[in-house]
Amino acid sequence: MNRRALSLALIFSFLLASPCHSSRAKESWRSIRSRNFLVVGNAGARDLQQVATWLELFHDLFSRLLAKRIYDSSVPTTLIVFDSDVSFKPFKPLYRGRPADVAGYFQPGADMNYITFSSEPGGRSPFSTAFHEYAHLHIRNNVPGTPLWLNEGLAEYYSTSEFSNGEVVIGAPIPFYLRLLRQNGLLPLRTLFAVGHDSPHYNERDKSSVFYAESWALVHYLLLGNNGQRQQQLTRYLNMVDAGVSIENSFQLAFQADFQTIEKELQEYIRRDALPTQLAPSDRQAGSYANQQAEPLTEAEALFYLGDLLLHINRTGDAEAYFGRAIALEPDLVTVQGALGMLRVRQNRLAEAKRHLQRAARSPNYLVHFYYAYVLSQEEAGGNQSAREYTPEKAAAIRAALKKSLDLAPDYADSHVRSQAQAMLAQFTSGEEAAPASDAALSKPDSGQSYVWERPPSTDSSNPVSSNNTAGGERIRGLLTRIVCAGAGTTLFVKVGERMLKLRGASLDRINFSSQVSTVKEISCGVRRPAVPVEVAYRPTHDLRGQFVGEVLTVEFVP
Repeated sequence: MNRRALSLALIFSFLLASPCHSSRAKESWRSIRSRNFLVVGNAGARDLQQVATWLELFHDLFSRLLAKRIYDSSVPTTLIVFDSDVSFKPFKPLYRGRPADVAGYFQPGADMNYITFSSEPGGRSPFSTAFHEYAHLHIRNNVPGTPLWLNEGLAEYYSTSEFSNGEVVIGAPIPFYLRLLRQNGLLPLRTLFAVGHDSPHYNERDKSSVFYAESWALVHYLLLGNNGQRQQQLTRYLNMVDAGVSIENSFQLAFQADFQTIEKELQEYIRRDALPTQLAPSDRQAGSYANQQAEPLTEAEALFYLGDLLLHINRTGDAEAYFGRAIALEPDLVTVQGALGMLRVRQNRLAEAKRHLQRAARSPNYLVHFYYAYVLSQEEAGGNQSAREYTPEKAAAIRAALKKSLDLAPDYADSHVRSQAQAMLAQFTSGEEAAPASDAALSKPDSGQSYVWERPPSTDSSNPVSSNNTAGGERIRGLLTRIVCAGAGTTLFVKVGERMLKLRGASLDRINFSSQVSTVKEISCGVRRPAVPVEVAYRPTHDLRGQFVGEVLTVEFVP
């Protein structure tokens, strides 16, 4: 067994029937709140306690490997554990109108991350499924936009973690995968790398097994094969993919080999009699979490969690049905009032949204108060007036809602919604700190998980398109989709192929812009509609845990 410390590279390393079933709502639902998780479900109390215990151990493992507190942010993580696949099936994502063949899934959100699976015994331990889905959370947190094969391969790699006697074994071989690949052979790497979320290789059982098996085997080889000689190459590969370099070019440059060479090495690797594993220390024992007690949930609370899970996977009609049942049972349940209020905003039913959001005034969800500020801002003239044109009472109410939203999310500084709330709050702050009234109102929250502070085009001619250019750095060409302005900095979103890259910059007047086209007259914060072609020179960010590809040097608008 090979012993070596884990590097950071390892970390980078729905409904078929009617949506509400009275029998499910009347089941016994429980919750356990541990240090880092809320675990709810209709599984037995012992099952929920075991899930909470092992996930805390897994969380501690990642915390030590990264030498920092990971994902202890204002966005909580809730696990929903079903007692059987039958009860889980109506809440699985749909693929071609049918529940996808998944053992569990991770669904991120701006206000809540969900991990859900069944505790029913099957081919693999439910804890392997829990580890797999929780690994996705950390991969997303450290390397947003990780290629699908690598994302799933890393999650499978960590899913076999075994804690015992103060140690954890990581990367244990998965016999089923080895047998499958030895019998059926490998997919060409070009095919593996092209698999997407809508691909049959990702969703259909007879094909997805090979995809998961080969993704796991390739990650295992790149991390542990040949005494870990390719670990640093994997890091370089991730850097180049994040910078917008094509998959094939990134692969060849990073690994100094073509697809056929790595395919041959992988084929030899999976036919070995034994594969290496890794050991890491585990400071805590399972018994250190043994005092967690399960508490009963009311029927309305259970309906809320089911509805909110559906809302996070964009099944809004089904979510609404669960919320309606919950409110009928407990009209004063703050969580469901807030969730339904946010859903009504997305449906543009603002009068109803206001009533629900007002009843959720005590909600600890920062997003509820942000949505409430938006609703208030739209009540007069559609929200098109400047801050100075609102009545003092309305401006004070908007300001209070925004401040509460920011107070509830102190560690979520990089979120788009926080940037937007900060910018909007500046418009309603009296005194010398107030921004110019021309910087107008809050934009409507969209149905996804990101939000943008929209500004109208600037009329200030002191910031024309610059003809200056700064040499150096690396270059990418893509579509500039939006510019988010917050404080003294900006974030540029550039779509390169199917990837959305984030680049950090100074204030707009300090970024060197140039243009080869006459259609770009001025530059302002907000969404670019339509997106415009650009070539960006930037200085790469070498910390893969960061949220940005690099620092902007120049931006040139191109034909």
